[in-house]
Amino acid sequence: MRGGKREGAGRKPGTPNKITMQLKEAILEAAHQAGGPDGMVGYLRKQATDNSASFMALLGKILPHQIAGDRDNPIQLEHTIESERAFASLVSALEGVANSPAGDDNGDS
Repeated sequence: MRGGKREGAGRKPGTPNKITMQLKEAILEAAHQAGGPDGMVGYLRKQATDNSASFMALLGKILPHQIAGDRDNPIQLEHTIESERAFASLVSALEGVANSPAGDDNGDS
């Protein structure tokens, strides 16, 4: 039969692409090694300082996935003094990065 779907052809639905999976694993391992003794967290901490624009773009891609809730267990927000302090600290840190002299975010590592 020409032009139709062949039974059993191709990957099963939901099967990850092997090359994509291998590339993702290699990137994560490189980031882990680049961080030295602090691992990937150390590497990402350095990128947050040295390449803030790229780091914030990365953060923007990750946050929506972490904030998503589900129908049976909706997200509960808790507002505390500690959360206000943490937010103020984050804003202060981001303002410090945004107000740094021009040329700091040049992509050099």
